[in-house]
Amino acid sequence: MITKFNLFEKKELVIVTSNKKKLQEYNDFGLDVTAEPGLDLPEVDSNIDDVIVYKALAAGENKIVEDTILEVDGVEVVDIRWKIKEMNVNASARWIVSLGLNDGKQIKVYRGIIEGQLVKTDDISGFGFDEYFIPNGSPYTLGQLDRQGNKALFSARKIACENLLNNNEEFVENIDNIANWVGGYQH
Repeated sequence: MITKFNLFEKKELVIVTSNKKKLQEYNDFGLDVTAEPGLDLPEVDSNIDDVIVYKALAAGENKIVEDTILEVDGVEVVDIRWKIKEMNVNASARWIVSLGLNDGKQIKVYRGIIEGQLVKTDDISGFGFDEYFIPNGSPYTLGQLDRQGNKALFSARKIACENLLNNNEEFVENIDNIANWVGGYQH
């Protein structure tokens, strides 16, 4: 169980998200965290690293943001929520959660990854791609695991949180080195 979520200079950090389901999952992990529900932050139309860096930059100082993608057959699908029904069934997939922490000087990125595969489903009642993704080591989709109360056993979100708390960064970007975004944005 993760017990404390206070990383630097004893400042309280907040997670910015408009997704109540994600907030619930953070609480289920036992995080002692302040949540700031908000509007969806703009997501650049680029790769996984650019998306989380620019999203964290937009959120502001002492804020944490999350971005979730699927990598399907080795290809990043950063706008998965709009494309999940188009994906190939039985494709190998990786659920990747990135947390971006903006400390005012740097954007620190932490990741969690779960390997699995996509499956055909008639049940689209679940959260995001949960009904389509079976993690390796489980006979159930993330949606089924969630209904059983076992999703945390196969959670890329939980792994990303643990990496953040243990300061196991994927990479760090100095804010002064981040250029203004001039490209397009996702949907």
